[in-house]
Parts: sequence; C-alpha cells; structure tokens
Amino acid sequence: MATIKQIAQELRMDPKLVRDILKETPGLPVAKTVADRVFSTARKMGYDLRKLKLGKRMQVRRETIEEVLQRIGDNPSWGRAEIIRFLRDMQGLVERVHKRVYPEEYGS
Repeated sequence: MATIKQIAQELRMDPKLVRDILKETPGLPVAKTVADRVFSTARKMGYDLRKLKLGKRMQVRRETIEEVLQRIGDNPSWGRAEIIRFLRDMQGLVERVHKRVYPEEYGS
C-alpha cells in the first residue's frame, strides 16, 4: 500500500499538499485537474482511500450546511450580523465539545 509521501514523490508534489488534497481540505486553492491527478495516482498506487473517511466527512459537512440553512430559513428577519452570530455560536459549541472529548488535542 502506498503512502502519501510516495504519492507526492511520484507526482513531484509537496506531501502536505497531497495530504490536503486527499482530505479535501476546504478552501484549498487547487485546480480540479490537479486534485483528479492526485486521486488517480493514489488509486493506481494502491493507497487506501477508505482511511481518509471522506464519505463520513462529506456527510457531516452536508448535515451541518443543512442545519445552518434550516436555521437561517426559519429566521427570515435575520441580517448579516445575526447569521454571523449564529455561526460563531455554533463554532463555539464545537470547540467546547472538542475540548471536552479530546483534551489532549484541543487543550483542557
């Protein structure tokens, strides 16, 4: 089974960039053709894409977006400030849960 480092060497790319592409890091400024090449090479080299848990992460993202859109839709009078406040409150909740569940990674 190939490693991210081996895939990066094959593509002559930075391993961190290859990792970010494979994890589908949001906001990554990479052309679709480059991402397709990375995924294609990873598959050809036998990289186990299941360990990236892409399906689960995409499911969580979809559910989060649906929740945000639902809440905004339920509050048509909200302006930009209220939407941003809601998003920040959600972010704070996630951070508090992370700190409780994963104290080593996110601090106590």
